Amino acid sequence: MPAYTGYVYHASTSGLASITYADSIDIQVGVRYCYLVVATFPDGSESIASEEFCAELPKVKPVITNVDVLSTDASTGQIEIRWTPPREFDSLAFPPPYSYSIERAEEIDGSGFVQIGTTSSFLDTVFTDQNLDTETKGYNYQIALVSSGVPAIYSDPASSIFLQISALDKVNLLRFNHATPWENDTFVVFRENTSGIFDSIGFSTNFSFLDTGLTNGNTYCYRALGIGAFSGSGLPSNLLNNSQINCGSPTDTVRPCAPVLTYTADCEARELTLSWTDSVGFGCVSDIIEYRVYYKEKVTDPWPVTPIVILPVTQTTYTFQGDDIVGCYGVTAVDDADPANESFVSTPVCLDGCPIIVLPNVFTPNGGGFNLFFRPVLGPDGTPLFRDIDNFSIEIFNRWGGVVYSTNSAQEFVEVGWNGQDASTGGDCADGVYYYLVGYTPRSTQEKEEITLKGFIHLFR
Repeated sequence: MPAYTGYVYHASTSGLASITYADSIDIQVGVRYCYLVVATFPDGSESIASEEFCAELPKVKPVITNVDVLSTDASTGQIEIRWTPPREFDSLAFPPPYSYSIERAEEIDGSGFVQIGTTSSFLDTVFTDQNLDTETKGYNYQIALVSSGVPAIYSDPASSIFLQISALDKVNLLRFNHATPWENDTFVVFRENTSGIFDSIGFSTNFSFLDTGLTNGNTYCYRALGIGAFSGSGLPSNLLNNSQINCGSPTDTVRPCAPVLTYTADCEARELTLSWTDSVGFGCVSDIIEYRVYYKEKVTDPWPVTPIVILPVTQTTYTFQGDDIVGCYGVTAVDDADPANESFVSTPVCLDGCPIIVLPNVFTPNGGGFNLFFRPVLGPDGTPLFRDIDNFSIEIFNRWGGVVYSTNSAQEFVEVGWNGQDASTGGDCADGVYYYLVGYTPRSTQEKEEITLKGFIHLFR
C-alpha cells in the first residue's frame, strides 16, 4: 500500500485457504480500526487491495474519557478522572453489586498500577486524585469494574497531558506528552500574562508548539488544553483535558554557524590575509558579536583552547605580515548569549612553506672581516636566505671523506656557521674544496619526505 493511504503492514496468513484473521494486537475499546487485504502470489507479485472495511470492539469495559489536571503543585496537585460504564458486558458472568477501582501508575506510560481509590456505584464515574506532584510528573490511570467485590473488567489506560518545555534562543518549545485511547487533534496553548491570567496564545494540531519572540532570561508559564475524541462510535466527543502548568525561561544555547573562510597569501613576502563571511541558511542566527582566529601547526593537531586574536563583528579580515605563516588557520563566530556560544571552527586554511636555502660557494676564514664563516647568504633585507626548513642537518667533508664539520641545529648553522676549522682536531683546514650534504624537510602542515641537498664550498685563506 502506498504510504499516502495511511495504511501500514500489520499481519499475514499462510496458504490459499487461510481466509480469516483475528486481530488482538493492542486493540482498544472506543477506537475504530480499518483494514485492507492484499493477496500475494507464488512469484511474489501482489493483487490490488480489497475494499476498506472497519470495525470496533463492543463497549465491554469502562472507557476513560478524561484525565484532567485541576491544579499544579509539587505535593498537593489534583487530577480529575472521568469514564463511561461498560455497556455490553455479561452480567451473568460478572454479577452485581458493582463499583469501580481507580488505579494509578507514575509517568504517562507507567505500568505499575496500584489502587488509589474506589467509587460506590455503577454510575459513579468521576474521581479526583489528590496530593500529587503534578509539577514534575505525569500519571497513567486505569479503571476496573468491581463485580461482587472483585476487580473484573479493566479499562484501557489513559494518561494526563504532561507539558514539557525546552528553552531556546528567544523561543520556548512546548511538547504535549500523553498516552490516551482517544486522539487529541488540537492543543490550545495558554500563557500567563502580567495580571496572572492565562490567555490563549495559539493552538497546535501536532504534539508541539513554538512560542517565539520572547526575551531571553524572562520566565514564561504555560498550560495546554487538549481537545480530542474517540474514533469509535457512541462515546463522548470534544474531550477537554488540561495539562499541568509549567514555566520556562528562553536562553540562547545554540551555536552560531561557522564562518566561511577564504584567504590570499604571499609565501615569500610572509604575508597572509584571512577573510570570512557569515554562514547563511536554516538555523544560522545573526546574533554574532565577535570572531576568534585560531592557529595550529599541523592538520592533525587539535585546535588550541585560546585564539591568537579576537576581533569585533565589524572586522571580517585579518592580515599576518612579516611573520612565519606556515600552519592551519580557522575562524569561529561568538554570539551575545551569557554565557556566550561559540561556533565550531570554520573549514581550515592550511599553508605549507616555501623552503629556501642559499649557500655561498666560497668563504675566507682569514680574519679579514668579510665572509669569515660558511653559512646561508644574506638577502637584500639583511636576513639569511634560509626559511621554512625543518629537521635540518649538515655534514662537511674534506676530499678524503673525513667529516670536518657537522650540526643538527639550524639556528647554530644560520647564526654561527662553519669557521673553517676541523671539528675533530680544532686546527685550521687547508685551502681547497670541501663537500657538504644537507638534509631537511620542508615546513608543512602534513608529513613530508626528507630532501638531500649536495654541494661544495671553496675555502680560501
